[in-house]
Amino acid sequence: MPLSTRALLAAVVAALSLAGAASTARAQNCPQNKTCFYVPPQMPAPPHAVTWDIVLAAATGTVSGTYTFPGQSAQPFTATAGTPVFVPLSTTTGVASAYAVAETRGVFVVADAPQLSVVAREISGPWNSSATIKDHNTALGTRFRVGGYTLDEAGSFPTTGHDVVIFYAPLGATVTVTPPAGVAWGDGLAAGVRVIILAPQQTYLLRTLSGGCGYDLTGALVTADAPISVVSGGRGWGGSGGCEPTSATGCGDDGLDNLIPTSGLGTVYAVDAYPAPDGDRVTVVADSADTEVWINGALTTTLQPGQKYRFANTSLTLIETSAPAYVFQDAGEDRCEHGMSIIPPLSFAASGGAQTLAFNVHGSGEISAFLPTAQVGSLLIDGAAPVGASSATVPGLPTVTRVRVPLAGGNHAVSAAGDFQLGLVSQNTAAGGTGLFAYYNRFRVPGCGDDTLDASEACDDGNVVDGDGCSAACRFEVGYGPCDDDGQCVASGRCDLDTGLCVGRCNDDADCDDGDGCTADSCNTFTGACQTTPLASGASCDDGLFCTEDTVCSAQGECLGAPLSCGPPADYCDEALCDEDANQCVEQGRSCASERHYLFGVVSDGGDPPTYGSIRCWRVGGVVQCDMSGGELVVGPPVCE
Repeated sequence: MPLSTRALLAAVVAALSLAGAASTARAQNCPQNKTCFYVPPQMPAPPHAVTWDIVLAAATGTVSGTYTFPGQSAQPFTATAGTPVFVPLSTTTGVASAYAVAETRGVFVVADAPQLSVVAREISGPWNSSATIKDHNTALGTRFRVGGYTLDEAGSFPTTGHDVVIFYAPLGATVTVTPPAGVAWGDGLAAGVRVIILAPQQTYLLRTLSGGCGYDLTGALVTADAPISVVSGGRGWGGSGGCEPTSATGCGDDGLDNLIPTSGLGTVYAVDAYPAPDGDRVTVVADSADTEVWINGALTTTLQPGQKYRFANTSLTLIETSAPAYVFQDAGEDRCEHGMSIIPPLSFAASGGAQTLAFNVHGSGEISAFLPTAQVGSLLIDGAAPVGASSATVPGLPTVTRVRVPLAGGNHAVSAAGDFQLGLVSQNTAAGGTGLFAYYNRFRVPGCGDDTLDASEACDDGNVVDGDGCSAACRFEVGYGPCDDDGQCVASGRCDLDTGLCVGRCNDDADCDDGDGCTADSCNTFTGACQTTPLASGASCDDGLFCTEDTVCSAQGECLGAPLSCGPPADYCDEALCDEDANQCVEQGRSCASERHYLFGVVSDGGDPPTYGSIRCWRVGGVVQCDMSGGELVVGPPVCE
């Protein structure tokens, strides 16, 4: 058997033995000790009426948090087991207005616990699609390969079919897309490499040209200089005039899924055959040179970076690659009305303990759960043994079993004694087939959590939990290290080379204020690092004090100014002084109990005989000052009357 199979067999056996022994934001960093989801927008409306939503489903207990549309205040949610939260989307919130336009249409979800499933869906009678959103530990990255949609061109709607890649830059990013040779872009864009500059929270949809064959975006390379979230797939209809695959029945759908970066890839995958062989396609995409692809133990092809191998899947299948690679699948329940999902590598966490996944089935459907064979008996559907289940071991991999279970529509929870993977297809029998195909699972970085530091890991503490310094994706969390590269930190952090620790990325200039009025402080949202520049001598500055004014920077870099002049008090026997603690001028030194002035003898202008009266005076720093307009002092000193 290939080496990867032997390695996985050993890993699964070891895992089983171990288990038996044991705020609206500016830019959007995930807060510490929270689980975040960055949801790119849905594609603009297809040529038929649809609605959209996001499903927030708690696997166990209660998960609270917020979801935020850009420019709006955070909205609280509470999802309990069996009662998910449905968030409507529209063409102003969560759905893109057009292609090739930078705008703010993504959704930022912050949860107080990791037991949350987040799915963005397009819902209509017979036409549906979904993108299962991975959490920030798994989905945010700077390097991806695109998975295209196999029905991206075609027959009945030749001007609509296309592949698409969608970006969401929570911190801002410069994104570069290198397409396969010969790909032409849609919406009037010139062919070739595209560079897209996005501000914090901006999104962008890039599509291929439609109306012809050969514009498959599968394998395109996406890189960014800051963490981004990426959804890829497409829209298309099969028919006699379609591209790959052609369909005698004439049908179509949207197919989308949230990608994982290349750092999360594996070499061993299992795919099931779903009930729509007319549209069931599996695609392997290489990211390394000379990547061998083995199908059920047989060497099938050798791929170069960005190349794909696509085949019609008709049975439970084991896929192995000689180097980490992507596996995508287009599947459904009826004809070729299908969706697209990225398939997770077979990687079961030994220390994960009991796992539960929650989701909502639109119409009716069935699941395919992959789990260690020794734990099949622990699989429960809604707390009970599955009804109507069938099972089979993965070819060439008897330590892993696939269990298939039919499910009615509604809310469900699937649990097992240990880690597992879960694929779902569904259909709306009243309106025809649907394309809702999703993988509801926590993607595991292969080898993460086995207490052995692999080349793809920054740390490995023997578990796959967050909050203990080494994240569930084996990246250093904020405050931990040692690191020497940003890629070794969680996506919300960066590596401080001076300390060797991962530190939080700045969001905007306010995060970088060092309290020194003679420096200009700014946040580089691309790197997440603060930048400080000294101001020139004489430059206006702010020393942060209320009781100084006319402050400027000295040659020594100090922010200096004069005492704030408070002016005369309302009560002229008092003294107006500046109170730094109260940030205001206050009256002090009162010595009289009634209305009072300082009394002076004065002579009026030109008066004969002279007219005597009072002149108002006050104290500044203990020194008396008087308003002498209209007269002159002839009697003194002043007294308070």
